[in-house]
Amino acid sequence: MRLAKFNRLKLVAVSSAMASTLMGSYGCKMQPKPAVKPLNMHPNPAPMTMPAATESATQPATEPTSGPSTTAPTTIPVTQPATGPTTGPTTGPTSQPVEPPIKNADRPVNRDIINSDAVLAEQLAGAAELQFNQQVTNKDQWPWIWRQQAALLSAAAELNPKEERFQRLVADAMAQVHDASGEKDALKEAIAINVTDEVSWNRLLDLHLDDFKELSDKITYLQGVVASTGGTYPVPDDVRAHAGYRLARLLLDRGEDDAAAAALVDALKVCPLSIECLTLQYRLLPTDCTVVERCEKLVALLKANPLQANYALQVAEILADSGLARESLPFYQLAVGTLHKEGNPAQSVMLNWAAEMFIFDPTSPDGFQLNSVLLKVDPNYSPAYFLQLVITQYNGDKDAHTKTLTQAGNAMGNNLARVINKIVPKDAPRATTRPIDDPDALTIPDIAPALAQLKEHPSPELKQELAEAVADLAFLEGYFGQQPDKAAQLIDMLATLLPDNSPELGRLRGWNDLLSGKPADARAKFLLCATDPLAELGLVKIMLTNPTTPGDKSDGTMLGQQLLKDHPSGLLGALLWEQLHGDAPHKPNATTQASDLRAKIADFPDALLAAAESPQNLYDVRISPDSIGSYCGDPLLVSVFIQNISDYDLTIGPDGMLKSELMFKMAPALNQAPAFDAFDTIAGQTVLPKRSGIRQMVRVDQTQLLAFLNSQYIQTFGIYGTLSTNRTVGGAGGLNATLPNNFFRKSSILNAINEQEVLNDLAAGRADQKISALNQLVFFVQELRNAKPANGQAPPSPLPFIQTIHKARTEPLPAVSAWAAKCEFDVSQNPLDQANIVNDLAADADWRHRQVALLLANQVPPSVRDPVLTALSDDLQASVRAAARAMRGQAAVPAGPTTLPTTAPVVAPTTAP
Repeated sequence: MRLAKFNRLKLVAVSSAMASTLMGSYGCKMQPKPAVKPLNMHPNPAPMTMPAATESATQPATEPTSGPSTTAPTTIPVTQPATGPTTGPTTGPTSQPVEPPIKNADRPVNRDIINSDAVLAEQLAGAAELQFNQQVTNKDQWPWIWRQQAALLSAAAELNPKEERFQRLVADAMAQVHDASGEKDALKEAIAINVTDEVSWNRLLDLHLDDFKELSDKITYLQGVVASTGGTYPVPDDVRAHAGYRLARLLLDRGEDDAAAAALVDALKVCPLSIECLTLQYRLLPTDCTVVERCEKLVALLKANPLQANYALQVAEILADSGLARESLPFYQLAVGTLHKEGNPAQSVMLNWAAEMFIFDPTSPDGFQLNSVLLKVDPNYSPAYFLQLVITQYNGDKDAHTKTLTQAGNAMGNNLARVINKIVPKDAPRATTRPIDDPDALTIPDIAPALAQLKEHPSPELKQELAEAVADLAFLEGYFGQQPDKAAQLIDMLATLLPDNSPELGRLRGWNDLLSGKPADARAKFLLCATDPLAELGLVKIMLTNPTTPGDKSDGTMLGQQLLKDHPSGLLGALLWEQLHGDAPHKPNATTQASDLRAKIADFPDALLAAAESPQNLYDVRISPDSIGSYCGDPLLVSVFIQNISDYDLTIGPDGMLKSELMFKMAPALNQAPAFDAFDTIAGQTVLPKRSGIRQMVRVDQTQLLAFLNSQYIQTFGIYGTLSTNRTVGGAGGLNATLPNNFFRKSSILNAINEQEVLNDLAAGRADQKISALNQLVFFVQELRNAKPANGQAPPSPLPFIQTIHKARTEPLPAVSAWAAKCEFDVSQNPLDQANIVNDLAADADWRHRQVALLLANQVPPSVRDPVLTALSDDLQASVRAAARAMRGQAAVPAGPTTLPTTAPVVAPTTAP
């Protein structure tokens, strides 16, 4: 089930947050609970009688259709009504947004009933989790299982109407079966519990927007949502902003670009950190906009979420290309830190970062050290060797330069050998590689076999790869190695792969002529490929050192300045600056827009720049168990508290700085016990204001762990737990939190102490203790039945415990009595008794009992099950009715091979790291 939650998140994430609409109210009255009758012990199941249903309350027996209504709403929400919530459900948007419904307004204020219902709610939620542990023989059964799960969770939400977690899970399940109406109802209830639940508002608006058929109606509706302010339950700002985003998209579809741009401006006034609005606004920039305008939009995006490596890199490149090397460095660091956390080695970004370090301060060791790290990560990355040689050449470090030259030759020779081996047949002789630090002279691999293979089996891609490997080695041996003979050999090889007029070939030949003392020949070759910046560099060197006309030096100076202006950054910028710095004042100067660019980044927070690697300076995460000690069958609930400790608002969501997913690792302290994943999402807010916090409860004993714990009832053990944030992006900006006090799972083994505690709890305990005691009695019965005779004596009879369970069915709290019947069913070994229990539960006037009857119905023969399902398919209680119909639907699907659901309900997403 938890993966479903995760998948729905992706669905909602299409636009991080959307907008709100109407919420119809509905309620379900509690029916009076009659005295519980004793177990029917007749030899045949008694006929089942159902509570009478009035005509107005009786629902159709057919399964409701899924998807949006075919009748399009025609009006929009603008203002809040003064009269409070409506009393009936709505089918779509009306003229005004209505206050969220108050569910169970007529619920009696009986604290014992409320508490016991909350306990039963968790038991039903656990049963919903275990729905996915069953063996399913036909994939067509899964939609019906999702509906059963939704029904159980709806019942849990009815029992504990203050727990929004249940309503969100219902919405997830409804989304899995594409039941838009059911999903909307659940979202409305979630918002009724928490009117600031922007995630639910957003999804609800999306679903309501789908109800409109005409584009003009959608636009009018969204304009009303954007303008909606005030009222008892005002539309949250982020929701209004998303309505503005959706409005802008629709206006673009209609060709109204200016109106779309204006809609985005208005939306960002309401919520300046709306990432979807900022992203669309950036994408709508004209291609001829200035770099200052582009930088301004990028900086706004990064303030909303600094963990956007692509945008951080774009800012870094804009600054570097504008001659602002120093200012570019923090943004390169942000991009690299984010990419590395995401598992991307980001060689080219690291290379450009190191190059800017050198350009900013060539005497600093920072660029060399960073580039050395890059070469350790990827010792075959040719551009990094070129940069290292540029740096060592500038600093006059002959030892380092010689060592790097040797390593570069070996690495590039190995690269060439690998490409050759990739091309030639597998049974052909292989080109050999060598250690990076091999001091012996490099033997250039023979490319003839590769050329022959390419001639017989042409491959443009492999030919290009071979040409690049040869060209790298030729440039290394000539430009840096100052060995024109070796370079000439490689250039001749390259000539067999490239056309004779290739700029790359001409440039390499020109440099080789210059190294060989033939400046005139070199000049002629450089002029033939003058658009190549390295060929232009060769021309500058000749004009400055071997002038042939009086104007050569001044022309060379001007050409050098233009080269640095055109190529101020990266490896090429570093190489050009290293070559030209000593001949004239050629150090790159800031461009005319530099001051404007500085202004755009001036107030960018340092803490956001370090978000990928030091998120602890922005927010804190703490988790704690709701209850440390528990017995088997008791839920494991964890309180999650996320505190923004910074002076900056932090976005939450799929596109936010703090991702929605909360991923737990739960580890039972048992020998050879596996660790289990649990999953939930951050609910409610999409922006966490500065110096504020949010708290929510997460149930961590999910499908696989819950099934495991139920099998370990005799053991006493601890359960360790950790939470990770942002794991879906490799942990960039993520934190880990550990339970300060581990869960302690108490043994349900039968002994005098446990027996007395269970009996005391059942007699005079709280509701949670009573239901937990009933679960323990089931385990006591199982233990006695599994016990073997000892010392010639038979184990004690479990009958007293069975009788105690049976007696609990007269408990005045309906949640406890209903669960007692379920436990009695679990310990019964007589199919007729089990059938009677199901029939008694199904005929009970209290809906809780009827809901529990459906938990058990699949464990009795079809002759007993089917009449129960038929009768309960028209039940007054919506959750009972929905569960019965879903079970009938599953039963009608023919058997087939065992399958998993389309969206496998494992405890954590399969995409999790």
